Amino acid sequence: MSLVAFTALRSVNVELACQHHGRAAFRRVCVSARASKQSPHVSRRAALIAAGLIPAVQALAAQEKEASSRLSSGAPSVLDQAPPDELPSMVEEMDQLGVQAQLARESPTRTEDPENPQGPPKGPATKRQHLVVMRHGERIDEIDKTWSAQAARPYDPYLTPKGEEQAKAVAEHLKEYDIQRVYVSPFYRCLQTTIFAMEGVKLPPEKWTITCAVCEFLNPWIMVKKGGKLPEGHINDWFWEKKSMPDFMASRLPKDIASQVKYGQQTFLRFPENLLNSRARYTKAFQDIADQAEGDNVLVVTHGDAVNSSVSRLMPWSIVYPVLHTGFTVAYRDQDQDGAWGGWVLQSQSGENGVWWTNKLKPAYQVVAGAWNVYDGASGVYNRWAPSWAPFRRDPQDPAPEASKS
Repeated sequence: MSLVAFTALRSVNVELACQHHGRAAFRRVCVSARASKQSPHVSRRAALIAAGLIPAVQALAAQEKEASSRLSSGAPSVLDQAPPDELPSMVEEMDQLGVQAQLARESPTRTEDPENPQGPPKGPATKRQHLVVMRHGERIDEIDKTWSAQAARPYDPYLTPKGEEQAKAVAEHLKEYDIQRVYVSPFYRCLQTTIFAMEGVKLPPEKWTITCAVCEFLNPWIMVKKGGKLPEGHINDWFWEKKSMPDFMASRLPKDIASQVKYGQQTFLRFPENLLNSRARYTKAFQDIADQAEGDNVLVVTHGDAVNSSVSRLMPWSIVYPVLHTGFTVAYRDQDQDGAWGGWVLQSQSGENGVWWTNKLKPAYQVVAGAWNVYDGASGVYNRWAPSWAPFRRDPQDPAPEASKS
């Protein structure tokens, strides 16, 4: 392919994506990929969308829209909340499929299908570890639409009285999994949810770890509700109010709790994040936390997109509906007699614990995954034959870009 043809094709791909979704929506999809060295990632995403994914997803999503109206007739939720009544928007669906395909390709999570075991026969498991990933309770800015415009920390809302009750009520359901350790996002709604839920579970604060690894999706578009505004600069410059994490928590938590909890990752890393960044972070965090727990059953108290990731890391073709407050998923892995851990199994069923998802877009996911193979082949030919001064050319000896930095 000539340089002129390549450049023209790239322009057409970007233009098609913009026409189909609107330029503002397209900018949101690529919100944090602004630096010039990240431009190939933006073009790649646009090309994948424009290359044929749109018709496939539209056709399948049209069928799923009808199914979404029948959600309430599915598996009953243990949570006293109505199920979501709509799918994410088309841009969100397509963006999720693209990101999940890329993560499955670059940072796959080891999974197992109990009904179709692979490899040599295994003896009985000696231990089973559960990983429970739960969203916080209802937050004040979802109820009081004026709160964000008036609050000193509009990005860190507290729980409503209803949210507190949700956190207390979910404890009874968490007892089933014999929780032995808790990892918590440093955002106040997650801290409060943990305090209320652990009162019922009876797990003391010395078993809790506060970590930025499972914090909110750090995208300015979603961190504050309408009327709120983030401070200038990096999140580490203003979230901690010029204190260390332990000192900040000492001013936010009851003394008996702040003095006993443990602290994991004490700073935020990438800011702002795009969807690929956050999903890669959550995927790594869940595996690291499970490994650190040394077989103990773990509860992660976090945010909606993290719960979404707890499903998509194991089933990357799935699209998750908006997660209900204190909705959670459960996965497990078994340890064999040699001490090796097997792959993860998603124990939860859609709709079971306040989390719904659909697998009907799996054919569209396969289109995306196949497009990655096409892209890799075309990229290899281009890098081999294009002159050294050509745009987007990468020397084969250069290290591949990291997924979390795309």
